[in-house]
Amino acid sequence: MERDKKIFQVFSAPILRFYRWSRPAVSFGRTRGIDSKIERAALEKGWMVVGRPTGGGIVEHSGDLCFSIFWSKGDKALPWKVSNSYAAIHAWIAKGLQELGIQTETVDRKKEETGWCFQTPVCHDLALNGKKIVGGAQWRQKNKALHQGSIQLTLPDSAVAIFESEFMVRFGVALNHGS
Repeated sequence: MERDKKIFQVFSAPILRFYRWSRPAVSFGRTRGIDSKIERAALEKGWMVVGRPTGGGIVEHSGDLCFSIFWSKGDKALPWKVSNSYAAIHAWIAKGLQELGIQTETVDRKKEETGWCFQTPVCHDLALNGKKIVGGAQWRQKNKALHQGSIQLTLPDSAVAIFESEFMVRFGVALNHGS
């Protein structure tokens, strides 16, 4: 998450970055914070507790595949309007999952807020058999945007190449990997 903050300050072209966690973690959105009981329980289990620059609820990370997308308003790579960018990003992920043989449904309504991201599907999130498996949150500053997402499935490392290929086709941009 700290790397995303640094990339956000200096990027000049669209960037797509995938990552996994070195050990289990709990992340929380900058506007929500984390309850001290949850933080204490996570730390007692040896989990990392990390704040995200984006918003959203609490997310458990353990085996999930995370991604970050950085783009500027003028890039035209992704829609600038928030709801349209969520829809486009999750349609891209859905297509990649379909290529992996995983058929998802797009959520079209919001459930009652629980504070836990994957217990609260919102519009454009992806579900599998009624359970939310893909969610994300965004941060915008001036004309720059960051989308951080999590695919709550254990996917093979080869899945990244499928998502990258679909990203280039769908959004028409060459990949600039943020290191």
